Amino acid sequence: MRVNRKWLAFFKKFKSDYDKMGLYENYKKLIRSLDVDSVATVSRVLSHVETVVHKNIGGYADIFTEKEKAEIKLLRKDFGSRIIKISNECFVYKKFFLPINWFEVCVFYNEYGLQKLKTLKSVKNKNIIDAGAFIGDSALVFRQYTNQKVYAFEPVTENYKKMLKTIELNDCADSVIPVQYALGSKKEKKRIYIGNSESSLHELHKKTPFKQSEEIEVITLDDYVREHNLKIGLIKTDLEGAEQDFLKGAENTIKKQKPVLMISIYHSAADFFKIKPMLESWDLGYTFSVRRETDGFALLETTLIAEVLTNK
Repeated sequence: MRVNRKWLAFFKKFKSDYDKMGLYENYKKLIRSLDVDSVATVSRVLSHVETVVHKNIGGYADIFTEKEKAEIKLLRKDFGSRIIKISNECFVYKKFFLPINWFEVCVFYNEYGLQKLKTLKSVKNKNIIDAGAFIGDSALVFRQYTNQKVYAFEPVTENYKKMLKTIELNDCADSVIPVQYALGSKKEKKRIYIGNSESSLHELHKKTPFKQSEEIEVITLDDYVREHNLKIGLIKTDLEGAEQDFLKGAENTIKKQKPVLMISIYHSAADFFKIKPMLESWDLGYTFSVRRETDGFALLETTLIAEVLTNK
């Protein structure tokens, strides 16, 4: 895997942070009650981090097995060859249209692993929250799994405008509701640091070289759900490190409705190790798993899945 300076710095910080936190105790807490495949995923992710930090030679880290390398090569050839440019403002992969060529494997090829959920049927008659919706790409996938609405939250103006175009291109205004708010622990105005799909409210990004920033409105999911009287079946977050803050503002919704949770935990060591214990402390009967599909990356899109199995 190619490792540029930016990613090397990210991996070094990730490792430094979990070393300071105490890897032994936090590792034990994370893998407690996880299934065998999830434990293997956690172990593999940390092995990738260690390899990138300690065995990165000339901007390259050999982190994948020969089997994984073959899978990645085949995936990239198959996936990339199916993306068609219709115009400068319209690209298509299978039945999905986007205003820019930004088709991600985790979204359109793996569909977030939704088919692997044990309680997927419980989502069908409820709304889905897409927190960190970017240009509406993920909402196109989620809308297939509910006969209700997908509420797609994206605070960055440029991304939000592209999401409106995505909705138009796919004729899905009846099922995807665009919401130009960020989701956090309280209602406030904050400055967001803009970098394509990496736009972030997280404090650590004040020190990173994002070219732009924007003041945006933050609300809580609890307030939005209460005001709109929503029944929530699934919550997906990809908030570039603001997940814990989001969960504080979604606690009542999660406790009352116990939706399926798909929470990104790869943005920081704190998220990786602390989010599962945080949710466990609420004692809601969730069963947890950790997923990461083979896609050519070392850490990206590592996701914590939480399901209440009695919701089948």
